[in-house]
Amino acid sequence: MNSRTASWTWTQPGKGRSLLSFFIAEAVCVIGFLVFMAAGQQTLAWACLVGPIQVILWTILAEDEYRVLFFFVLMLPLSAANLLPGFYQRLAFYPIIAVLLGLHRISQQLEGNSISGRKLTYVEWVPLVILAILVAVACYNAFARGWGGKFMLLSSLLMLEILAITYFSAQVSLTDRQVRNLLYTFVLSTAFCSICISFLPSPSETSGELGWKTVVTPFTLLNLNAWGCVIAVACIMALSLLLNEGRFVYRVLLVLVFLPLAAMLAVTQSRGAWLGFGLALLYILARVRSFRVIIIIGVALLALSSWHLVREMVHVRLTETSLKDPSLFGRLLLWKYAWDIGRANWLLGVGMENFRLVKHFYGYPYSKWFALRYNSHNLYLEFFADLGIFGVLALLWMFVVSFVRSYSLKKVIGHEDRGIRLALSAGLIAFAAHGLVDAFTYNQGTIALLSILVGLSYASYPVTPNRTDSEESSVNAKTS
Repeated sequence: MNSRTASWTWTQPGKGRSLLSFFIAEAVCVIGFLVFMAAGQQTLAWACLVGPIQVILWTILAEDEYRVLFFFVLMLPLSAANLLPGFYQRLAFYPIIAVLLGLHRISQQLEGNSISGRKLTYVEWVPLVILAILVAVACYNAFARGWGGKFMLLSSLLMLEILAITYFSAQVSLTDRQVRNLLYTFVLSTAFCSICISFLPSPSETSGELGWKTVVTPFTLLNLNAWGCVIAVACIMALSLLLNEGRFVYRVLLVLVFLPLAAMLAVTQSRGAWLGFGLALLYILARVRSFRVIIIIGVALLALSSWHLVREMVHVRLTETSLKDPSLFGRLLLWKYAWDIGRANWLLGVGMENFRLVKHFYGYPYSKWFALRYNSHNLYLEFFADLGIFGVLALLWMFVVSFVRSYSLKKVIGHEDRGIRLALSAGLIAFAAHGLVDAFTYNQGTIALLSILVGLSYASYPVTPNRTDSEESSVNAKTS
């Protein structure tokens, strides 16, 4: 027997065992699907079929940190639009993203490879750690006082996962091109989700119009106020990238994306999103100071105002904004109770997203069955009531540091892409301003947008800037 025949003989049994294992695994998945479908457990049934595909996907992504971030940015708008199953988001998407990024950081530290990542400074990691500690402490305090529940526990775990993703993603060393690709991915994915949402019906099944505050997704209801925050951030990012894009094809692409995003922003009827977008737009005008920019923005707004449906929606919502607006009185009442609960629990808080329950123990006038779904409708008062005074201070600290990082990129050697820093800083303004009139902590994808805005703002700002070629040559000449 020659060597070639011997090699064939020895490798065939291994291939046979692998093929047999594959067929057994597939048979188990199909049988599990049929059994769970017969038992009426559709969620578990579909998990049996989709599970193997997910394992392969996560295995491919685990090879590189940038792949993990790319997948996270790509899927985040689908999470915010409730176009992903809730159990998948809670049990797989966010936990696995956090674990994969964490494992990469740990493996690089064990190998002593400090070149491939960046080390967070004191002002960057402290607010993240404070928030994580406070989330855990507030959760324990809520259960100790009899206020605990499944929803509060799940919200706490989600917030811890978001903070972990932010912490690990901020340590990834990214080039300007990679950051720009991630921002483009987020904008395009949000535009795709917006197109999908425009075809979804309202809860009343009157599917011939747009403009409801909720729509029915394949998995659950979507609150357009929370979705409006994502749209405002994506819309202002698209505009920032457009104003600083030198390639003609990409400018055309961004124009084609910006117009439907702006139209969806109007369709959401979210005045908080309009406020965030408007303040971010003023910030862009103040930063750029270009007559060409004013012309571009004016033409875009004029094109949108020519659409009768958009013009009517904006007019209706603006005329409703007065002292007679029921939603304004409701917000003032919620803000008052959030402030009272925050003062009474200023140190430990009442638990993440637990204001909606605890407010009834403090005399909230409406019945629990009706008002349990309402949180404080203010992101900062929500954190004050849920996590105490140090929770809201840590949140503000994180916002300020992220904004300074993204704003100051022009002062760092090697960062010449103005579109990146303008998109990140303007997106932070839109997100933070919307939080003044709404608390979108109930939407997993919207609150997880913090990981993109904060994480990329940190990751785009090197702690120790690299020297340019001219500086390196100068140093070498002086040394010699």
